[in-house]
Amino acid sequence: MKFAWKPERVPLKFLLGERRLFAFELPLKTYSIGLMEMLPVTNLDLSAMSVEKIDPGYSGYMIRRIPIADRQPTLRSYPGFVCYIPTQDPRYYIDLRQSFAEYQRKFSAKTRATIRRKIRRFGGISGGEICWKVYKGAEGAEEFYALAAPLSEKTYQHKRLGAGLPRSNDFLSRLRELGTEDGFRGYMLFHFKQPVAYLYCPARDGVLEYQHLGYDPVYRLWSVGTILLWHALEHIHNEGCFKMFDFAGGQTDQIRLFATQSTLSANVFLLRRSFTNMTLIQAHRIISLLSMKGGRVLERLGLKVRVRKLIRFGRLGSSVA
Repeated sequence: MKFAWKPERVPLKFLLGERRLFAFELPLKTYSIGLMEMLPVTNLDLSAMSVEKIDPGYSGYMIRRIPIADRQPTLRSYPGFVCYIPTQDPRYYIDLRQSFAEYQRKFSAKTRATIRRKIRRFGGISGGEICWKVYKGAEGAEEFYALAAPLSEKTYQHKRLGAGLPRSNDFLSRLRELGTEDGFRGYMLFHFKQPVAYLYCPARDGVLEYQHLGYDPVYRLWSVGTILLWHALEHIHNEGCFKMFDFAGGQTDQIRLFATQSTLSANVFLLRRSFTNMTLIQAHRIISLLSMKGGRVLERLGLKVRVRKLIRFGRLGSSVA
């Protein structure tokens, strides 16, 4: 598998549950494996990428979402560098080579009824109809960003995780480029004229990627994120422009519900062997382990969902969008 490396400053995020503690940026050469590129890999033998090939000024490489057939060791040592695999999770996706009516059959009758009830409920406070919009093209890029960027700053993804829609001229320039190439779709849900949820999806090789979804926390009890995703998926199926919808490593209950298939993948860091990098890796491993064990304890006590809501929104509630 050959990679077209992209220079990037990658934040290694230290998370305690869903709470971002801090991040340490690393100058790396990166590559993200597209869904259509994925082939099962039994053994990740990356030793051919020797330390001599790491350019001066870079700490190493990062490969996002590389396919694996089996779980890999978290840490491996090679001459001159180390291989660190902090995440190994299912990569969920939807096969779009079916009608939306066929796709809906994956859901139980109870789930379909619940989604329809949420849509009717939100419609009841929105003048009797659901107002939402699709954005594409260069003009759509401008309008979408103007609405989605300030909305993203209200979301828990931005406030708690530092993972909202990027607010930068570089991102806007890239969005404009994607627009001219028909390389993105943006979706927005409104309460009358007020934007309340957005979904941003860049396109690559016939695959539409779920990259940013967020909603105004004021509307979280109205399930606006779920409502927007449902309408977006109906439009994507009916549009017929894409082969797959890639959830890109997301691991939420909603993603597992909406996906049709999954395959195991990993995020791989190949870092130059140094005292700083080894210290960073070990600290990241320890905090990740504490977070995982803490999550298991909360789950056994039946408190995980309640604590997650408290972390996200600063208070408990009956449901989350």
